[in-house]
Amino acid sequence: MPPSVPLKRLLTGLGWLLSLCPLLAQPPSQLRLLVQDYLQRSPSLKARQYETAAARQQSRILKTARLPTLDATAQANVATYNNLTGMFYPTGILPISGPPSTGNNFSPVTGTALGGLLNWSPFTFGALDSRLAVAEAELNARLAEETDEQLRIQVATAGAYLDALLGQELVKITAQNTARVDSLLRQVKALVVQGLRPEVDTALTVTELSRAETEQINARAQAEAARIRLAEWLARPDTALILTDTLLLTRTPASATAPTDGPHPTERIFQSRISVETARIDQIRHQYRPKLTFWGTAYARGSGIDYRGDVQFADGLLFSRYNYGAGVHLAWPLLRGAERSALLTQQDFRIRAAAEQLAQTQLTLGSQRRSATLLRQQAEAVARQLPRQVAAARQALTGLELRYRSGLVNLTDVLQAQYTLLRAETDQKAAVLAVWRSLLLESYATGTLTPFLQAL
Repeated sequence: MPPSVPLKRLLTGLGWLLSLCPLLAQPPSQLRLLVQDYLQRSPSLKARQYETAAARQQSRILKTARLPTLDATAQANVATYNNLTGMFYPTGILPISGPPSTGNNFSPVTGTALGGLLNWSPFTFGALDSRLAVAEAELNARLAEETDEQLRIQVATAGAYLDALLGQELVKITAQNTARVDSLLRQVKALVVQGLRPEVDTALTVTELSRAETEQINARAQAEAARIRLAEWLARPDTALILTDTLLLTRTPASATAPTDGPHPTERIFQSRISVETARIDQIRHQYRPKLTFWGTAYARGSGIDYRGDVQFADGLLFSRYNYGAGVHLAWPLLRGAERSALLTQQDFRIRAAAEQLAQTQLTLGSQRRSATLLRQQAEAVARQLPRQVAAARQALTGLELRYRSGLVNLTDVLQAQYTLLRAETDQKAAVLAVWRSLLLESYATGTLTPFLQAL
C-alpha cells in the first residue's frame, strides 16, 4: 500500500533534517573566522594600507603640475635711502632697482609693494609623464607590500592560535598526570600502612607528584605566554579568548596544498621594485630635457622718495607706480651629460640588484615549499604512530600498577610508566598540531592560505 500524504511529508522532513546533520555537527572553524575577520584590526596592516593610500595620492599631486600657479604677495617696509631708491623682498614680484643715491645716506625710507606672479608649464617634454610612471610603479610596490603583510599576519595569527591551542591542551594533560600521580600516592600510602611496601616508596611518589605539579605550572605559564602572543596578533587587549577549535587536536588535514599559478606576494614585491627602478631610468632621461615656462606678473609699488630724490616718508605707504610683465622662459641644461650618464649607470646597478634579490627570493621560496612538503609528510607519519604509542603506554601503566599492588614490580617501574604515558600523550597532541603547522607553512610558501583554510 502506498504511503499516505502526511507520511510522505514526514519522510521528506526527516530526510531534510538528516541532510543537515553534517552541517549541524560541524560548526564554523574559529581559527578561520579569526584569520579572516580580525585581520583588519592589525595595526601593522593598517599602517601598510595608509602607506598605500599616501602613494595613491602621489599621482594626483603630480597631475596638478599641469595647472598654472598664481602667487600673490604684499609688503610694507622701512629701509635705508642708500644705493637703491627703496627696497622690498622680491618674493613673487620681479624687482626693479633704481639709480644709486648721491651719497652715503642712512636716512629711513618707507616702501610698499603688491603683486602677483603667474607660472604655467603646459609642455614638459615627457618629464611629468615619466614622474607619473614612477609614481604608478611605486603604488604597485606598496600594494604588493600590503598583500605580503596581509599573508604574513594571517600565517602568524594561525601559528599563534595553534601554539595557544597546544598550550591549552598541555595544561589538561599535565593536570590529568598530576591526578594520576596523586591517586598513586594514596595507593602507596595504603600499602605502606599495611606493611606491604617500604616507606621509601612514599617519598619517591611524593617526589614524582612534585615533579608533575611543576610540569603543570610550567605548562600553564607556556599556555599563557602563547595566549599573549595570540592576543598581540589579534590586536586584543586581553587574553580571555576561549579557544574552541579543539577538533584540530584529534584529526589531521586531509587535503594537500595545490600549487598556485601566480607569483608569491614576496616575489611581487621585488618584481614591483624592478619596475620602479626601471621607470626611474626614463625619469632621469627626461629631467635633462628643456623646461618651458610661461609667466606673467602685475604689481604696484610705492616709495618714500619722490622723483627729485627728496624723502617723503608717508608717501612710501601708498602705491605710486603700476607695472605688468609677461614672458616665456626656456631652460636647457647643456653641460650635464656626465651627471646624466652617472645617474643612468647607478640606476642600472640598482635594477640588477633588485633582479638578484628576486632570484634569491624565488630560490628561498622554492626551498621553503619543498621543506614544508617534506615536513608535512614526516609529521603525518609520526601522527599515525603516536595513537598506538599512547594506547600501549596506558595499557602498560595499568598492568604495572596491578603488578605493583601484587608486589611483583617495584615503584620505579610504575613511575617510569607514568612519565612515559605523559610524554606519549603530550607528543600525540603536538604531532597532530605539527601536521597543521606544516600545512600552514606549505600554504604560505605557495603564496595563499586557501588550502589551509579549506582544510579547517
